[in-house]
Amino acid sequence: MAIGILGIFVLVFGVANLALLVWSLYVILTTPADSWDAIGMSQMMWLLVVLLLPFIGPVLFAVVAMPRLKVGIGIAAVTSLLR
Repeated sequence: MAIGILGIFVLVFGVANLALLVWSLYVILTTPADSWDAIGMSQMMWLLVVLLLPFIGPVLFAVVAMPRLKVGIGIAAVTSLLR
C-alpha cells in the first residue's frame, strides 16, 4: 500500500498541526490570568481562536500571542512580588 509523496506530506502536516494545537491549548489553559491581564489579551478569546480555527488558530497564537505572553508572565511575576 503506497501512500505517495502527497500522503506523506498530509500525514506530516497533520501530526505537526495536532502537536501545535495540543501545545497551544496547554499554554492557554495553564497560563495564569495575571499574565493575560498584563498583556491586555483575553484567555477566552485565544481559546476560541485556537478551537474554531483548527489550522490557522494555533499558528496565530504562536506568532501573535506567545511573544507577548512571555513578557506578560515576567510582568505578572514582578507585580506579584511587589504586592
